[in-house]
Amino acid sequence: MAGSARAAPLLLVLGTALFVTLIFRVFPFLAAEEAVADARLALLGPVAAEQNAQVALVTITEDTLALLPYRSPVNRALLADVTLALKAAGARAIGFDILFDRPTEPEKDEAFLAATRGEGVPVVLAWAESSLGLDEVQVATLGAFIAASGARPAVPLLAVDADGTVRRLPPREMAGKPSLPVALAEAAGESAPHIEGRIAYLRPPADGTDTFLAMPAHAVIPLSLAQPEMMKALFGGKIVLVGADLPGEDRHRTPFAVLPDDPAGRMAGVAIHAQALAQLLDGRRIHEGWWMAVALNLVFAAWGAGWALGERKGWAKVLAMAGGLAGLWIGGFSLFARAAWLLPLAAPTLAGVLSFGGGSVLSAWRERSAKRFIRDAFARFVSPEVVKRLQADPSKLELGGERRALSFIFTDVAGFTTLAEGLPPHELVTLVNHYLDGMSQVVLDHGGTIDKYIGDAVVAFFGAPLDQPDHSARAGACALALDRFAEGFRA
Repeated sequence: MAGSARAAPLLLVLGTALFVTLIFRVFPFLAAEEAVADARLALLGPVAAEQNAQVALVTITEDTLALLPYRSPVNRALLADVTLALKAAGARAIGFDILFDRPTEPEKDEAFLAATRGEGVPVVLAWAESSLGLDEVQVATLGAFIAASGARPAVPLLAVDADGTVRRLPPREMAGKPSLPVALAEAAGESAPHIEGRIAYLRPPADGTDTFLAMPAHAVIPLSLAQPEMMKALFGGKIVLVGADLPGEDRHRTPFAVLPDDPAGRMAGVAIHAQALAQLLDGRRIHEGWWMAVALNLVFAAWGAGWALGERKGWAKVLAMAGGLAGLWIGGFSLFARAAWLLPLAAPTLAGVLSFGGGSVLSAWRERSAKRFIRDAFARFVSPEVVKRLQADPSKLELGGERRALSFIFTDVAGFTTLAEGLPPHELVTLVNHYLDGMSQVVLDHGGTIDKYIGDAVVAFFGAPLDQPDHSARAGACALALDRFAEGFRA
């Protein structure tokens, strides 16, 4: 029994930590952990010191499409002119977040292909296959187009979570082709370090400019013709991503969506690729791992169980538990702001609360068991008031014994042997039971403790298990009361 009592807290801690770890792995618990992570990224994520000097965007907007004869596919003549303008401006690399899986007017297709060919500025085109959502005709058309362009193929897919939010970098490679950010970094001559996990979204600079220079495609051509030097100042030495920025197309929820009315809460796919590319170029990482969750779940399950099973009063336990959880959350937000460590917070909180609740139930059960033991052990031998006081403070039961002055009473019925020999057994038993019941009640009424019965004799003492400074007076009064009861019973 003692071993199982000692094992119960350990089982509670391990069981709670394992349970919480599993449910957060199998069921993201209504994305609670992700929502807390989004809040830290949106509130405390890295802020760009100035507009990014390495990555820029050229976007196909509604205003752009309004100037074209048709919306889709994007006019290849426009894209050809944009490509030539960016090359002339000295861009390091150009990437298209547009699938060229359908032919358009032959002369416009050829104009774009001619613009992408040649040495100098490398071009990366979006690539996909049937496993990524294209049919056989689209795959064949796209493959032939990329081959004719001489451009590097790259996969433009984003890593979209179940709730529609893009939180993580896309896989470095899919179907044997690099992701668009990796391909662009490598095309520009960068090492593209192996960074996995969350996108470390950059927040806009404090000066009010956008994180990345973004120019509508239809504005690039006039600017390149009228002010080529400004074009070089804007796009020279940058990796340029070209893609759609349209209200209803290729827009995705980002961690900034936790902030009400934040325009970055929904971001164009090409802008998300720009965020991922900038992260690769800067080498920024967000540190997280499953082992953090396991460790913190164990720590806070132990914390909760420890306080629940401790000796402090209920309110002190609750305050200590709340203080520990507050420290976890304050520390989690601070550590992310200072070192980009993304500690899990929702799972350890749940582990602590569940363990605290389980420990409270176990503590209450232990307390009830102790009180039941005291009641069962002493109720027949001491007064109800003494039992209540022992239940309220079991520590008054000193294990191992102690020296103490006590007062004892020994009773005896004169001539009991002769009486017993002259009565039938069933009458004798009834007589003795009534006699001992009455004598015992007198002892209990005076606060005494019944030690034992020896035949017709009652042995009782005063001054234990609870200390009674007036034990001798109680014993004397009890002895007189016993004599009165015995005389009455005898009559």
